[in-house]
Amino acid sequence: MLGSAARLNGRSRVTSFDAPVMEEESDEFTMDDVFCSEQEDPSVVVGRKLDWQEFIQAQDECTKAIVQTLAEGGSVRHLATKFKLSPTSMQNRKEKLAAALLEFMGVDVLTESMRQPAWRDAIVASREKSACRLERS
Repeated sequence: MLGSAARLNGRSRVTSFDAPVMEEESDEFTMDDVFCSEQEDPSVVVGRKLDWQEFIQAQDECTKAIVQTLAEGGSVRHLATKFKLSPTSMQNRKEKLAAALLEFMGVDVLTESMRQPAWRDAIVASREKSACRLERS
């Protein structure tokens, strides 16, 4: 927020997030539409990437190959022959990988990865409040 002197001198103005923004030859949208995108919070994405990099660097080549193959949606059967392991050994390595990942990332890693950011909750609550007011009027 700008200081009061900037507002008194006319160098800034307060605009409602619900005010329409007009752009030539396009649909009308609001500032709320611009600032409240549905994309994932960039800071969360970067944090997750850093966590993954740290986790992967601590793993051996076979485990890195398992992660890469699973991330691509593939099967790890072909990796068993490449690393000269039995299918049972490969399955055991996958289970150890899952346990190591839970230990590194925390038990609630899946819940946290699906959770909506707190700032978005406030925006959704504000929109719902406005919608209720409109329905009552």
